Amino acid sequence: MRAARYTSNLQKGGALLDATATLVSLWDGDRLVEDNLSSLAAPNALGAVSAVRRDDLVGRIFLPRFIEPGPHVVQALKVLLETDRQAFRDGCYFETCRAEPLLADFAEGPLYSRYAAGRSAMAVEDAEDWIRACAPGGLAPEWSEAVRTRVARALLATLRDFGVLTGAPSSPRKEIGRPYPTVAGFAYACWRLLELGVTAARLEGSPVWRRWLLTPADVRALMTDLARHGVILLNRAGSVTRIEWRAATLVEAVHAAA
Repeated sequence: MRAARYTSNLQKGGALLDATATLVSLWDGDRLVEDNLSSLAAPNALGAVSAVRRDDLVGRIFLPRFIEPGPHVVQALKVLLETDRQAFRDGCYFETCRAEPLLADFAEGPLYSRYAAGRSAMAVEDAEDWIRACAPGGLAPEWSEAVRTRVARALLATLRDFGVLTGAPSSPRKEIGRPYPTVAGFAYACWRLLELGVTAARLEGSPVWRRWLLTPADVRALMTDLARHGVILLNRAGSVTRIEWRAATLVEAVHAAA
């Protein structure tokens, strides 16, 4: 039996945009990773939280999301944080989905399907039902009902904080928003997808764009915006799209698009 892909980590940390902004602001690219992490683990670095909470944030959230992919991720997020807070949110959303398949699959699957069908809301019960349905296939563990409910609530709360859903924090029902990404956030996601093995030819058709509830026309328009900002050279001939990057690094790409 294969190990479950999904974890309950979102209970420990959902979007965590303010904490991530602190991480990015304090990170010194000239220091060793270990030294930066030690600084974050110091009392009061992340606010008035317990040592156990700090360890959770650093070890279970920050490391897999933002540190393990390489130093360029924090460097690029720092550029976005300093220039466009919404673009920073887009970058954090991409990395959180990459590190948490539960969030990515829910956004690309049932949430996008509901949005495409013209429905306007998602409830905790809907997320619970989806998690329950995933368990027999081995994607989700056989969580207790209480854990499943907490994870479902954390899932919707995370999507709310990333702007995909809207609604009061205490409400079990969230409205589906219109989380159109910024050009700089889109550039960030495109570059990271290329690093993760998505070819330029397949970039526009990636299911990742469903996380922002984008239509194919939306993606094409954002690609055109990247070309206008000088981030890429874009050539279309019928159904064939050719993309050449003018930026040499992720940091250059988000700088140009910001």
